[in-house]
Amino acid sequence: MNCTSPNQPVQESLEPSVGITHCHDSHLMRAAQVVECKRKTVIVEVMGQDGCERCKQGGGCGAGLFIRSQRFRLEVVAPKQLAIGEVVTLALPRKTLSLLAATIYALPLVFALFIAGLGQGLFDAPWVAPVGFFVGLLGGVLGLHYFLKEQRERFRPRLFF
Repeated sequence: MNCTSPNQPVQESLEPSVGITHCHDSHLMRAAQVVECKRKTVIVEVMGQDGCERCKQGGGCGAGLFIRSQRFRLEVVAPKQLAIGEVVTLALPRKTLSLLAATIYALPLVFALFIAGLGQGLFDAPWVAPVGFFVGLLGGVLGLHYFLKEQRERFRPRLFF
């Protein structure tokens, strides 16, 4: 088993500093708290972010729209024993995040544009390009779903010690 019993009572909620994201060399880091232990993995709870002070007051830059304000749980591999309630750091390489963003957003769009252009070049009907675009977009998204299913571990955050 990967967990040990904590010497102190389990905290009811995460500390305020737990949700802060920061960078370390080429990794994005995020603090989380161990809430459950499994055989070789642990489930951690990551605190949502509130955004900047201006976002909290309702006059921010708009970045707060993209920030998760709720907590979420994530299962990660635990290379050593951890205690329930222990605060740990999750890390994700910047290159991995950039590759994932480019893969998810750019590839379906490029595929959709290619299918729309190919369809318009082969057929003379005015409706072919829009239909080809949506068919290509749907095909790109479905293709990514199956591609990323095999690559899931590559994009999973890891514990950082």
